[in-house]
Amino acid sequence: MKNCDDFDSDYLSAWETFAEVVPSEKHAVEIVYKILYRDKPLRCFYCRSIHHSRVFGSRSSKCMACSKKTWITSGTFFHKAKCLRSVLAAFWFLESRVYINPFRFHKLLDIGYAAAILIFKKISMAIYSQTDQSLFSIPSSEFREVICRRSIQTRALEHPVSEIQDSYDLLSSKPDQIEDTVIVDTLSEKEQKIYDVLSDQPQNVDLICFNTELPASVVSASLVMLELSGHAHLLPGGCYIRPPSSNQNIFEHGHSEHSLLEDSRTPKLLNFIEQRFRGVSRKYLQNYASLFWFYFDLSCWYPGRLLDVCKTFGKISGSQVSAFLSPYQIRAYLV
Repeated sequence: MKNCDDFDSDYLSAWETFAEVVPSEKHAVEIVYKILYRDKPLRCFYCRSIHHSRVFGSRSSKCMACSKKTWITSGTFFHKAKCLRSVLAAFWFLESRVYINPFRFHKLLDIGYAAAILIFKKISMAIYSQTDQSLFSIPSSEFREVICRRSIQTRALEHPVSEIQDSYDLLSSKPDQIEDTVIVDTLSEKEQKIYDVLSDQPQNVDLICFNTELPASVVSASLVMLELSGHAHLLPGGCYIRPPSSNQNIFEHGHSEHSLLEDSRTPKLLNFIEQRFRGVSRKYLQNYASLFWFYFDLSCWYPGRLLDVCKTFGKISGSQVSAFLSPYQIRAYLV
């Protein structure tokens, strides 16, 4: 894997190759169109017809049956992305295993810094959706040295690390209720309704729809967000449960079963966050741990899988990114 700070020739080589493959925004639109509709035709959102006309580089197509316009990225991972070329560039650098942080990315592509951060947060949320029991659980308290950025969760006039103390204080006072308490402020009314019916007994989407009286589309979308926040676990066969709580063990022993301070592998994750991103906030800590997983677990994240995961994941809105809150137990890959 190449470090873009130390190996500028490789970093620039990756960028030059991308610029040749995707020289303009119109070419990026065409590539995204082929990615999204290579296995299925684009259907009109109004009459469901597959017959439409579209000019090169256009993000919309005109239905030949009803003459209405359909946006090709609507409801997909690329939904409302202002610059598709920037999103593809992020995929390119990640798949090339070249380290790049949002600041350097926004300078390179001449896009807003906030836009660059949003792109990487969306991608890391999609990566996090694939977490399984092979990853380790690490308490937020072990990341003190890299938490130096404020978030909406940070108390006024306090250092960002106070978010860890707040979480630990809550854990100490109500160790068996921490997960419910942390999530409650970030859930929508429908997500809370679905979360309430989850239990340790597997339930499929149809049963959850019956118990909540919500449509399948709403239930499916909400379950994805609950998975991202660590409050729903997908089992083989498409059934969901509440993840078993390990908070009592943390309260009694100070760390999780798989996360030991003397574990020599943990500093590698901390160094990755510190050197590549110059510190992070606790609110989005899980996102950066997910990127570490992507970079180092090459057997899981083989070439092309990231794009397939994001394509399947679907739309992630800005409000969903803002509402995301890292669980107290960070899911991480250790090498």
